[in-house]
This record gives sequence, structure tokens and C-alpha cells, in this order.
Amino acid sequence: MTVTITPVQSGAAKNRAYSGGSKPITTRYYTMLFDSVYPTGGESIAATIGADFKEIVFINVTGPASRLYSVDYTAAAQKILLYTALSTEASNGSDQSTITVRLEVAGY
Repeated sequence: MTVTITPVQSGAAKNRAYSGGSKPITTRYYTMLFDSVYPTGGESIAATIGADFKEIVFINVTGPASRLYSVDYTAAAQKILLYTALSTEASNGSDQSTITVRLEVAGY
């Protein structure tokens, strides 16, 4: 299975654009459903979100309070990591398919 990332296209949280400086910043919103086989090191978001931006400047993850989230958006990684407890990443191969998070991504 693979992680499911869906853009939010309408409603109160639809995409916004900001101007200022030399590059206009666009904020886009996505929902992300984790996979039934979580990989150690996090779920890749590069194919979906990376394709929407030349450069990402900010990613905010919100989801169930029973989990913690971390973003590794280096050129090599581009992943969202899921923690079941402080400093304890979800186990490799564990079923996290009930966890849906909201991603707020800003970039240009």
C-alpha cells in the first residue's frame, strides 16, 4: 500500500497566495492518510507535494493528539515521520492506516 495525499480544493481551508519580496508564496492544504505498512524513517511526500512547488519553505502537520509528527524535508528525505510516544517512531511495518493528518504547505 502507499500513503494517500489529497489536495484540499474548496471550503474555508482552500489554497491561498501571498505576495511580498521577490517570490510569491502559495499555501496549499492536503489531507494525508498514513499507510497500513509504515516504513521506518517516515512516509514519502515528495511525489505529490514536491511536484506542486519548486521550493517548500514551510510544512505544518496537524492530526490526532495521540500521535506526534515530524517533517524531514531535506533533498534526500522529503518525508513525514509519525511518533507513537515522545522520541519513539512508529514501528517499521506497523499499521497506521487509521491516522489522517492535515498538511499546510507553503512555497513557491
